[in-house]
Amino acid sequence: MNFLSINLRGIKDDCKARWINELKIDYKISFICIQETHRPDERGLHPQKFWGYSSYHSGFIPSTGMEGRSGGILSIWDPSSFTLPNTIKSTHYLITSGFINGTTSPCHILNVYALQEIPAKQSLWNEISNHIAATHGLWILLGDFNAVRYPSERKNSNFNPSCAFAFNDFIPQNGLVEYTMHGGLFTYIKDNGSKQSKIDRVLVSQDFMNQWPTASFTTLPCSFSDHRPLILITSDLDFAWSATHMANTSRLLRCFHIATGLKVNLQKSNFFGINLPPESITISTNTLNCQTGSFPITYLGLTVGSNMNLVKNWTTVIQTFENRLSLWKASTLSLGGRITLIRFMLDSLPSYLFSLYKAPQSLRIKHRTGVEMACRSLLIDTVTVTPLISKEYPEPSMKHIRIASQRSLHAMRFELSHNGDGVGAPHSAPESFNNLVNMLSQVAQHILVVTQPDSWSWK
Repeated sequence: MNFLSINLRGIKDDCKARWINELKIDYKISFICIQETHRPDERGLHPQKFWGYSSYHSGFIPSTGMEGRSGGILSIWDPSSFTLPNTIKSTHYLITSGFINGTTSPCHILNVYALQEIPAKQSLWNEISNHIAATHGLWILLGDFNAVRYPSERKNSNFNPSCAFAFNDFIPQNGLVEYTMHGGLFTYIKDNGSKQSKIDRVLVSQDFMNQWPTASFTTLPCSFSDHRPLILITSDLDFAWSATHMANTSRLLRCFHIATGLKVNLQKSNFFGINLPPESITISTNTLNCQTGSFPITYLGLTVGSNMNLVKNWTTVIQTFENRLSLWKASTLSLGGRITLIRFMLDSLPSYLFSLYKAPQSLRIKHRTGVEMACRSLLIDTVTVTPLISKEYPEPSMKHIRIASQRSLHAMRFELSHNGDGVGAPHSAPESFNNLVNMLSQVAQHILVVTQPDSWSWK
């Protein structure tokens, strides 16, 4: 049985209903918990919009406050997966009790939306504790708790120690535990990501954890709400890997080889497991007779699986720039070829390398000077200059060329457009290139640029 929990901040928009329905289909959800419906009554509720046309049961708690703009809870479930339900309703939570198929113990599913005031939250924790103590069976609590446990669960927002202390006391007191959350560190995103916190979560009893020890808990990206959807998967999905699937994959590759003559060398291939236990990965690699891969990896020159907020993980990208600007290339390129190479370095290459991740600002500060110096050395330092004999113009020197190039290349800085705490897509400076070409044209009127002699000879 798979669960979905989301704070929708109002359900008036049909796009939200379609979004939830798509998630329900993609992840084979059997129980949906929605918080903050902003509906004071069942008029216009339409649970079918979220669930689809298959059979369903639902429970609803109306919102409160002026015009019903505070709270509101909706639970929808599949009666074929969750049977004999009994509901307990309160202002800020909805408990649905029944039996999950394949289990003999009753399961109590609590959909909660907690208020922000600390006394109200403490009263809510006491009420829930009384329900847990008075019943037996499995417990799962999903929703918006409006509380965090540790300072690391808040970013650029205030951490209240007393609220966290009460919440941390409530969880172990009732024998509740958490699955490891994948997909992100925070569940609530505010002000375009400048403020984030982990106030939405899933808590389960130890018996529930023992029943499904390998359940997968994931947060999904925000689309139509500033809260991220929470997905708890306890049953296998169709795309889950198994030994049988691996054997079928090997047979399909064999058929592909026979039909086309193209063979995949599995011994040189790597198998990567995402959210899979080690034993499943081992079975899969043994079945396919391939190697076990691990993250991070480099794919088409881009690092996948690393924390790209750390400067050290950009080493491969910096190495790419340095290799492209090797000084030995200057001896084989004309002046126009060097300018073309620099154009590529400051425009096309960054557009590709920075298309997937935001580079940290410290990366720009640390490596900008190095790129500028490499471009300057490639363009100027390897050119042999011979002055023309002229009475009309003074004899130019390398010093004059360096000063002129320094002024022009100073405007040709390797900049990235700044977006918040990182940087986004790069932009080039074509005017600086034009100025550079014009400057070199003027210098060429006074000097003769002699390239290195060709070392190749035909016999």
